[in-house]
Amino acid sequence: MRQLIPLLVLSLSTTSCFSTVTAKQEMAPKNIIMVIGDGMGPAYTTAYRYFSDNPKTEMIETTVFDRHLKGFSSTYPASVSGIVTDSAASATALATGIKSYNGAIGVDINKNELQTVLEWSKLQGKKTGIVVTSQINHATPASYLTHNESRKNYNAIADSYLDDGIKADLYFGGGWKYFIREDRHLVDEFKEAGFHYLDNYQDLINLPNNKPVLGLFADIGLPWALDDTNKHRLS
Repeated sequence: MRQLIPLLVLSLSTTSCFSTVTAKQEMAPKNIIMVIGDGMGPAYTTAYRYFSDNPKTEMIETTVFDRHLKGFSSTYPASVSGIVTDSAASATALATGIKSYNGAIGVDINKNELQTVLEWSKLQGKKTGIVVTSQINHATPASYLTHNESRKNYNAIADSYLDDGIKADLYFGGGWKYFIREDRHLVDEFKEAGFHYLDNYQDLINLPNNKPVLGLFADIGLPWALDDTNKHRLS
């Protein structure tokens, strides 16, 4: 009888572990979309709350952000940059898990390249993409796609999207200024690499199913939402 007890415990443990693994597998998401409100802190959401409030009602109305709010976290760069982070350092931290200096694009404080979650996903054979209202070579998207010592090197960052290997299947945002230049026509090079290209919102309804896509809709960044009367937009 004494010999049966360990076997019974092992059997229960194995069954329990198997059930846990199966449950976790069933709960694993098929797709992951990471949404970043660049520069969006409490002052931003509070200002929007006051802006959208109906003064005729007693209570302040809820906003679209309320149902998503789970808590707050503080942000700061590597100590070499003080206590206030910028888009490049914060995006690098989000994309790689490593804090860096302000202005860093996918590199650490010693300017060594860091693997990003988007690069890792691509290596796993997953489809990847970015959809932004800035230019697609701006600090936040660039920190997921490439590596550069300075966020200000816009042309070099744009070039790296091809020169360092294509790491996304979809790019939506602005950037004609950097991708259609006198010294290099990156849009044509993307086309030669098999990408479908579009430069207006109306063509979004005719995207091919079997080709990667590059969509540039502005010279630099897209118009601010409050100033844009075009209902066909990315945000």
